[in-house]
Amino acid sequence: MPRVSSRGEDGAMLEQLPPNCDLTFDTQVFDYMLHELHRYPTSEEGGKYIGYIESTNRNRSKDRNHRIIITDFLPGGPNAKRTSVEFLPDGEFQEHLFRQAEARDRSIEHLGTWHSHHCNGLNRLSGG
Repeated sequence: MPRVSSRGEDGAMLEQLPPNCDLTFDTQVFDYMLHELHRYPTSEEGGKYIGYIESTNRNRSKDRNHRIIITDFLPGGPNAKRTSVEFLPDGEFQEHLFRQAEARDRSIEHLGTWHSHHCNGLNRLSGG
């Protein structure tokens, strides 16, 4: 499958998953996320997903199949703000890591972000 940008045909950022989309995580991403959560047991933790978006025509029609492949994540960083109710990443640290990954592979993409509520018992997603 060819890799494509996370932008639509008109160049605008995609705000939702396209139809016919599969999401794949490298299994090591979850191990790494759990490792980070254990490092900060009393505060929220998070990071940025990186990987690829692939797209192909389906059955020679105009419909396309899309696959989002999350290969890694960038940790919150040493200067992230972590409390039991808030997580703000170290943007400079994450930018540096992303530029290193991008230098090795120009097709790498920032695919999203995540943060935990493991320390405060919330059983719902954050708003927004």
